[in-house]
Amino acid sequence: MRRRPMCILCLLLMFGIWTADCLGLPLFRERPLSESQERQWLEETVTVRGILQEKVEKETSFSIYLKNAVLTFPSKTIPIKNTKIYMEEKIPFPRGTILSVRGILHGIDAPRNPGEFDNPVYYETQGIYYTMSGGHVLAYSGNPVWYEKKMEDFKERLSVCFGRIGGKYAGIFQAMLLGDKSGLDPQIKSQYQMAGIIHILAISGLHLSILGSGFFQILKRVGAGNGLAGILALAVMIPYGVMTGSSVATMRSVIMFLIGIGAKISGRSYDLLSSLSVAAILILLECPACLYYSGFQLSFGAVLGLGWILPILQEAWKDSPLAAPFLGAVSVHLVMIPLLLHSFSEVSVLGIFLNLLVIPTVGGVLISGLAGVAAGLLSLSAGKLLILPGKVLLAVYNGLGDLCCRFPFCTWVGGKPEFWQIVIYYLLLIFVMEFLRRSQNSRKTWKKIWKGMLAALYVLSLAVLGWKDCSGLRITFLDVGQGDGIVLEDQGECYLIDGGSTSQSMVGTYRILPFIKSRGISKIQAVFVTHTDEDHCNGVMEILKAQTAHTTSVRVKRLVLPAWQEKPETYVKLEGLAEKAGIPIFYVRRGESLKIKDLRMSVKNPGPESDPEDTNGGSIVLQMEYGEFRGLFTGDIGEEQEREILGGVQKCTLLKVAHHGSKNSSCEEFLKKVHPWLSVISVAEENLYGHPHPAAVSRLKKWSKEVRMTKEDGAIQVWTDGRKMKVKSFTGF
Repeated sequence: MRRRPMCILCLLLMFGIWTADCLGLPLFRERPLSESQERQWLEETVTVRGILQEKVEKETSFSIYLKNAVLTFPSKTIPIKNTKIYMEEKIPFPRGTILSVRGILHGIDAPRNPGEFDNPVYYETQGIYYTMSGGHVLAYSGNPVWYEKKMEDFKERLSVCFGRIGGKYAGIFQAMLLGDKSGLDPQIKSQYQMAGIIHILAISGLHLSILGSGFFQILKRVGAGNGLAGILALAVMIPYGVMTGSSVATMRSVIMFLIGIGAKISGRSYDLLSSLSVAAILILLECPACLYYSGFQLSFGAVLGLGWILPILQEAWKDSPLAAPFLGAVSVHLVMIPLLLHSFSEVSVLGIFLNLLVIPTVGGVLISGLAGVAAGLLSLSAGKLLILPGKVLLAVYNGLGDLCCRFPFCTWVGGKPEFWQIVIYYLLLIFVMEFLRRSQNSRKTWKKIWKGMLAALYVLSLAVLGWKDCSGLRITFLDVGQGDGIVLEDQGECYLIDGGSTSQSMVGTYRILPFIKSRGISKIQAVFVTHTDEDHCNGVMEILKAQTAHTTSVRVKRLVLPAWQEKPETYVKLEGLAEKAGIPIFYVRRGESLKIKDLRMSVKNPGPESDPEDTNGGSIVLQMEYGEFRGLFTGDIGEEQEREILGGVQKCTLLKVAHHGSKNSSCEEFLKKVHPWLSVISVAEENLYGHPHPAAVSRLKKWSKEVRMTKEDGAIQVWTDGRKMKVKSFTGF
């Protein structure tokens, strides 16, 4: 077996970073400000000075990135690396301008729910530890570096040109060739992710390999030697990488391309895994947090599959020409499964087959796009003609992607695996690959045996990765900000009670669905919408829209609504969305009950006399029984409804506090009757309503043994086997 010292050094560095983080030692990842400085300046108005690196304009916000930023005080400055600032208004200054900006300094919020995107790690990979809101420019100075300004202007010209010649595919071309995803249709992004081809929307090693290697070969064909061709190729590719955002995948590809060119010039052999290890070492030394960043893991994991597993599979199946086209995709797939599950909780099944078409042809999209935009700068007609082949290929990708997403088995929702599950998977993979490699010179019978073992262990490994503890009843109160989102899991079946927020945008996409997927759930048996206020249903509406568009791997089976005689506008919209998605609707009122395996639910509200104008009072109230465990979910009812249902409710173990702990809910008489062991309030830390009201909290503490709030604990999870109960906050998952 070939020795690769750089691979060993890379593994030791990764292990050192991980060990130091586990032990809480700031050997590799030291924050710019100390804990005392953060306590002093976070959430305070301060002044930051730095070099304008990027401007980002969205529909509802305008932000800038400053590099080499410092906090400025009358007598000192304190470096804080880079920072992201949300501005009060747009600014005209070009890239490279030195700005002094005043605003409120914030830390970056950690995830509040399982499965939620890890913003602190993502921003740390960009050298950003703090953000600022309400920014306004106090002063500017310095002349921007001429090449930075020219590069910014040139990128803007290219973006405008793509908009003119790309038609409805302009956003995809901008993402693929400029690293600008601002014009990308979110539906296309979701579709490509489910279909397993989202990698083509990022400036990745695949792109730079095609473009860099292609340019290098062209230079060689016109007579340039290895040295000149390599230098010219690098002179183009490095600025291109910087212009398109200097992502981890881009830097990895540039470093490996540089090593490859160096090998050609010096007449040395090129080893893919050693080159990959050098790139990883350089990136991790610059930013150790990349070790935990999905972009780093996925980019390096894909190349690792090609460098480690592909040669073994090619040798094992060298006599099987029909298998040859699949081996590259399978090699990448075997390494990437745990990484994809850890990042997204799902893996595209059909993506292996779709990539057989996409990967060989994506070079045509890139070259057509580059040729089109280059010609389009001179003549729009010529640009539209040259970009046409790329648009045809994208139309094929979109059509096949949409077709794949319509199949229920398109994506496997395996959930987010635990660390031990990932370790077992890779140990099994190493075991099989090593023995398969050693059996290459064995008799044909032994080769067949090891191939069979590879398939068997692949299935076993997937079972290990996808295993989830489904025992008992699990109730999770998600932290959705100001709103409600409650997930019930009973022996592998999932139910959602409400899903909405008025303080968090896209709560269904970014908080509810990621949690459900992280638990390995692909079907929601029923969604109960207690009432139609926005903070209880806008996330549900997102999910229904995504199901209609086939851009989510999670399917809703039923929608349950309160039986109101008169239907407000939002109620009608929910019915319409469910109808478009092909979801049956059930209407419930007081006195009805539902039996689901060991779980029994009885409806205590609304009654026949519910006033449709009082949507809060018309909320569905569910009393749940699971063995000796009893829970009560009260929507947003007030004192009047609490007194109406007193005769039908019993003492409960768990109370979902009505109306986020408002002053006019959770009255003394009601709490005395239900006398909960645990009361949970779903509420945002900062809200316009003053929830929870101190008087309501005082009453709850009087009659409950324990009161918990999502604003303090993040997601709150309750587990019961019908007798005993365990309660954990998100930090305890």
